[in-house]
Amino acid sequence: MAAVAVHPEVDSSGAEGLSEAVVRTWETIHLGDEFDGEVGSDQVLARFSENSPNTVAAMLPFASAGWRDGNSALRYRMTTLVPAAEDAEDTQAGTWLPALSVRNGNLALEHGLHQELAWERSTDASGVAVLVFSDRIDNPVIEAMDHFAAGESQAAGALLDRSSGLLRAAGPNFSSAGMVATVAHRLPRGNQVRLSYANGNALVMPSAPDSTPRPVTVAQVLAGVRPATPRCTRSPCPARSTAPEPVGGLAIAGSRPTP
Repeated sequence: MAAVAVHPEVDSSGAEGLSEAVVRTWETIHLGDEFDGEVGSDQVLARFSENSPNTVAAMLPFASAGWRDGNSALRYRMTTLVPAAEDAEDTQAGTWLPALSVRNGNLALEHGLHQELAWERSTDASGVAVLVFSDRIDNPVIEAMDHFAAGESQAAGALLDRSSGLLRAAGPNFSSAGMVATVAHRLPRGNQVRLSYANGNALVMPSAPDSTPRPVTVAQVLAGVRPATPRCTRSPCPARSTAPEPVGGLAIAGSRPTP
């Protein structure tokens, strides 16, 4: 599988026309109906067509293994490429391309190490799934949209899509661990209800104090980005423990057939 994207509208610090490509190779193994495995890698290449400060070239491996027993399954997965959103279309090139940004004036590739262990059980009427994961993310991409003054994107060291005003910059590296749990049940007349819970860490950006001179530059905003840490439970609290708690959430969803 190969995917190529050319972005003539994207520039950064005098460099113009971002081009990126990825080639994915993999091998799948099945041992009867119970065991399966997959191993492969993504070869990534990215650079600007004009005045490119550097060329990004990387090989990002991935692997998975699973065991199934009747309605239950246990699976382990490892990847070094940050996965795309679950609702992304497989037929779109952007689904397979890694996220890029700029750090210290050079193109930076978002990557890391994602490991997960998942168990699931499904029947005709219901399904249960529990997943625990551990992440280490390098060059995490921060996206923002605003109106930028002339030359501000160059000063901030970021990718700027001038057609949409979307900016991408690299945040600080961080690690996270958490879980995702889902329970789904099929109701009469084609209805379905689903209960989901997820938690983990993320980058946080505190609000600028009222005393901060306006307007605030992109560089000033990015300087305040930091990984979230657990809220302090003792008194007095150190100054560094005032960041928000790790991200978590509970969601309930229902669906019914359209008349």
